[in-house]
Formats: sequence, structure tokens, C-alpha cells
Amino acid sequence: MRRPLERGQYLSIHRAPGGRTAQFGIEEGSEVFAEATPEGILIRPAVTVPLEVYSRERKAEFLLSNAVDAGDHWRAAEDVRAMGLDPADYLAGP
Repeated sequence: MRRPLERGQYLSIHRAPGGRTAQFGIEEGSEVFAEATPEGILIRPAVTVPLEVYSRERKAEFLLSNAVDAGDHWRAAEDVRAMGLDPADYLAGP
């Protein structure tokens, strides 16, 4: 027995009758959103983007490398220390 799609669940289209999906920007293997509406099922293209999650260490590098003067570096170093890291391990001061 098939289960109904839940909101936000992805559906991959492999075949569509008459090849009509291309005119809507949906091609074979595309990711789509499928939503139940009062009129029926609404299928529309989904856009996915990669998500990069930065570690505490990488964030510390960003903070310290973007300091433009001694004051900025001091504030960045304080932020890095608040993260539980030693600023000296990531970048030398200005």
C-alpha cells in the first residue's frame, strides 16, 4: 500500500505522460515539491543548495583573519576565547 506524501517530502519524477513536464522546468530525475491542494496535487520544481557547516575552529579562523587593525584583532581574539579556543593556535596578530 502506498503512503501519501507528507508536506515537504521530495519526489523524483522519472517518467511523465507526454513529456509535458519540461515546459514547467521539470526534467527526468528532477527534485520536485508535491503538495496536496483543494484542486488536487501541486507538483513544482524544488531548488536545493549545498549547506556548509563550519566548525568552531574554522569560525575562529574567519574571525581572526578578517581583523583589519589591532582593535579588531583584540575583539576577534576575545570572541575566539569565548568559543573555548586559543587564538594563538589559529592566526598571528596584526
